[in-house]
Parts: sequence; C-alpha cells; structure tokens
Amino acid sequence: MAEETENHTNSRNTLAFLALLTLTACGGGAPEHEAPMFAFESSSTSTPLRAGSTKGLWQTASNPDAHDPMTRLPETGTSGLRVERAPGAKVNVTGEYADLLGLVVSAEPILVLDPENSAAWRRLAQFEKLLIEAVRTGYKQWARHLRPQTLNVDLQIGDSGSANCGGGHSTIGCYIGGTANKVVITESWIVEQYRKWRTAAAYRRGDIETDVFFEVLHLVTHEAGHQFGYRHPEGTTNGCGSATERCHAPYGSGSVLSYDHELKSPTRYAPTKEDIEHITDGRWNGDPLDRYTVTKASAAPSITSYGFWLDHEFYVTGWTGFGSVTGGNGYVRNEMMVQPFVNGTPSAAHHLRGNATWSGDFAGYDLRPSAMAALTADANLTYKFANQTMKARFSDFKLWIDDDPISAERGNYTYDMNCGTEGCWEYVPGDWLITTEFYRDGSDPSGYAAGIVNDYKLEYARAYNARKK
Repeated sequence: MAEETENHTNSRNTLAFLALLTLTACGGGAPEHEAPMFAFESSSTSTPLRAGSTKGLWQTASNPDAHDPMTRLPETGTSGLRVERAPGAKVNVTGEYADLLGLVVSAEPILVLDPENSAAWRRLAQFEKLLIEAVRTGYKQWARHLRPQTLNVDLQIGDSGSANCGGGHSTIGCYIGGTANKVVITESWIVEQYRKWRTAAAYRRGDIETDVFFEVLHLVTHEAGHQFGYRHPEGTTNGCGSATERCHAPYGSGSVLSYDHELKSPTRYAPTKEDIEHITDGRWNGDPLDRYTVTKASAAPSITSYGFWLDHEFYVTGWTGFGSVTGGNGYVRNEMMVQPFVNGTPSAAHHLRGNATWSGDFAGYDLRPSAMAALTADANLTYKFANQTMKARFSDFKLWIDDDPISAERGNYTYDMNCGTEGCWEYVPGDWLITTEFYRDGSDPSGYAAGIVNDYKLEYARAYNARKK
C-alpha cells in the first residue's frame, strides 16, 4: 500500500497464504473464540462455495477528542449506508461563547500588545481542545443512558447577556431552564481554570487529563444532569428546585449531582445507576462497550452485506478530592475498535482465464483521532492472469460527519496482492492486511470481488465490494 505513485509488491508464496487462512482476528484484539478469517466447507458442485463471513482484524485507536459515534455516524440511507446504533440518545451539543474577545484577552492579556503572538494562540487552542473534550465527555455520560431519541442542547461559555448565572464572582456555572434551556459556564471561572492549567506541570507535558480537565468535566456532568431533568425526592434544593421538586442528590450520597463538597466529602465524576433513575427518560446501560454496525447492500446474490462493526468503549471512574473537585483520581476510557467484514458465500475457485477488472466502493471507518467518522471511497480492482496478481486502487475518499460528506484529505492508494484460485491477499504484520475473494454473479463465479482492508499506517478499516466490468 502507498500513495498512487508507489506500489508495494508482495513476494510471499502460497505457503504464506495458507498460514493466513488459519489467522484469527485475535491478532488485532478480538476475542479468542473468533472463527478463522476464511472458513471452508466441502461441496459437490462443479464450482463449490465457501461458507461463512470474511472478517478483518480488530483495529483500535484512542479517541482524545471524545468524538461520539452516536452523533457522528450518518443516518440510515446516507450514501447507501445502513447504520444500527447502540442504546442511548443522540445528543447534539451546540456550544457558544458569550464574549469570545473578552475571554481571550482576560486569559492572554499579551494579545492586547501582540495580537499575533503564536505561543498565546497555541495555548488557547490547546485549552479549547480540553474544554471540548470535557464537554463531550460530560454529556456522553448521560446520553448513553437515555431512551433512543434526538436531543439538541445548548452550552454557553461566559455568562453575559440573557443567560447569566448571577451569584457574583463565586458562581462557577449553572443551568438555566425555561426557554433558554442551557448550561452556562461563567467567564471568570473559565479564565481561572485556564491560568491554573497553564501553570500546571501537566500542561508542560501536554497531558490533557489534568485536574482542570476533571474540574470542567465534573461541572458539565453536574449541570447537564439538570438539563436532563434530574429530580430526587430525598435530595436538596441548593440553588434550584422546590420542596416537591428537589433538584440535587441527598447529602452523603457521593453523587455527581450532590452538594457533598459542602460536607468536605468527595463526589463521583460519573453518574450512577441511581442517578440515571432520577433523570427524564433515563435507562441504565451497564455495559461500557457500545456496538454500532454499518453496512452496505450488494447487488450480488452471493453477498448479503459488507461493512464494519464499531465498538465504542467509554466510561469514567474516580472520585473528587475531599471538599473539592481537585486532587481526585478521575480516569476516562474512550476507545474506538473497528472490524471490517463481508457477509456472503464466496466461490471456492474463480475460473479466470484472462485479465479482468472490477469497480465498486467500500464502507469503512477513519480511525485518525482528528477524524473518527464513517469513510467511503471508490474501489477499482485489476487482475493480471499472466502473473496471478491483483491490484486494488481506492480513491475519492469521503468522511461522513452525520449526513454531511467531507473530503477526507486522503490521496489515492494502491495495494498489490498475490492470487490463488480461491482469492488474493497481502499481509504485512503491523502495517496492513488486504484480502480479495470472488463471488458468483449468475453463472460467473468471479462476477463480484469483495474483501477487507486493515491499514494501521493510514489508520482506517473497511470492507469493499466491486462488480466485474
């Protein structure tokens, strides 16, 4: 695999391919009980078919920007994709800055004298990344426990204008209900957090998960709980609610919705099952692994579908310090795991007697931390009978952020494979795996070609399907 101007050839012989036939997906992190990548069964027909699905390797990447596949994956029907979502709600968070200029100048006053100061702008960009990650993580903690629905919520940085928390300098944030229906983080508190983060040793290391990150996460999770209608019959009414509509968890509960800091006691960073029971439409999801399935249908009768499984492992653990949200032991796990597959019944022999070409497309997932989205592209395959090789070329990559196609900023890539009668392959451990199998189209056992790609260098996984020209 390489840019279009560079091809990687594979000199592996048939023995290497036979070894690959027994390779299970556990090499990429799959459970040990996974079936072999290719499963064969005997057949008495003149062109026997092989049973089972073709599975790629599991491919894993961290998710430092806290992208949520629930909101980023497109709706079913977009670009021919079918998307089966995990439990939970699709919560779209609209963020806004009440006074961006004032916030920037307060945090980096050097910009008044030197508006182009690159170090200051770099620090501000890094801190905004921290804010975005904390906000997305806080809302996801509730969203995965809501009944399936789409909710649009607002969060405002800065408290000027109509959405004003009040309470003076000591107020760090609030939820404003009614028609405003937004969480507000006060400007003075954000600037205070910025200055703490800037001077922290963790900032100098470039570590995003600092005490400041968990302070923001705790605040957002707490206030978002109010936005999702938290009520507790035995709770308290600190700053909101009424005698019959208590808006906080009881003292001593350790809940992220409690005011236990007034008791100098620690609280959790994550909602518990009991917390979920006290929000509107709450449904506890006790599994930290959410599975999404993205497929496309094929015109080949012998191919049921092709696509990928996306497992999102997400959870937050830990407690704050005593009487504050600093000095705690918070931890966030946010990982994406993808396995491409083709469901169908491939031919056991292609019976090709000359050169051939196929064209089609693929459905995949872009695992780059900055992307984390469904990925599509064109697929073109060329088989050379003389030397029994296959060239696969992929081009016109598009990311699908929700239902919007965005250029994936990728080039055109080619892979060179060796072929046998049963299929083609290239496997470079740690770099990439690509396979091609042949599928019947009427009387032609090689009318379709389909397979999987795991590319660890380019950070994507996909399954493709192409019809003979």
